[in-house]
Amino acid sequence: MKKLSFLFLVLLGVCMASCEYQQPEVSFTASQYTLSVGDSAVLEVYHANHVDFQYSETRNAETPVFEMSNRLDYSTTIHALNPGTDTVWVSYRWTQSIFAYGNQIPITINVVETGCY
Repeated sequence: MKKLSFLFLVLLGVCMASCEYQQPEVSFTASQYTLSVGDSAVLEVYHANHVDFQYSETRNAETPVFEMSNRLDYSTTIHALNPGTDTVWVSYRWTQSIFAYGNQIPITINVVETGCY
């Protein structure tokens, strides 16, 4: 019985060590996180189990730099509204083997006047 238990543990360890996983990746379709007023871009996280997008606490609600819409499970669309710089916070969780991990990163978005890249 001990040999069988030991064999099971070795097999489980080999499986856990060889299981492939991919680190979550954040993708933004805008070049260098810069948009012109009126443009839109998709912010997406790949290889995550759960994703949440949040506006920054310093967001000016009267004249926001950008707005998020089409919030799906792993993506949102950023619409550039007014010139300026603001941040969207991206929180995501993923699993690797039997462990769960989480991360929160700021994505700084710069919005410029139309044609002013």
